Amino acid sequence: MITTYIYRNYTIEYLFDNQCEFSGYGDVSKPYVEYDSHIIFYQINPAVTPEEQVLEIEDIKSKNFLYS
Repeated sequence: MITTYIYRNYTIEYLFDNQCEFSGYGDVSKPYVEYDSHIIFYQINPAVTPEEQVLEIEDIKSKNFLYS
């Protein structure tokens, strides 16, 4: 039984067991199914400058998870 929904922006499936379902990359839409728990697992891009990372963090913070 799938009990956890995980929002993600990169491939992270290998970090979790089969009790989880994952969003599309960068998708913050509310799932159509009810879950016992939600995890927001967003990562910043390590290949960009620190200034670009700050902008990426601000973009992630502005997302309306669960209510989109």
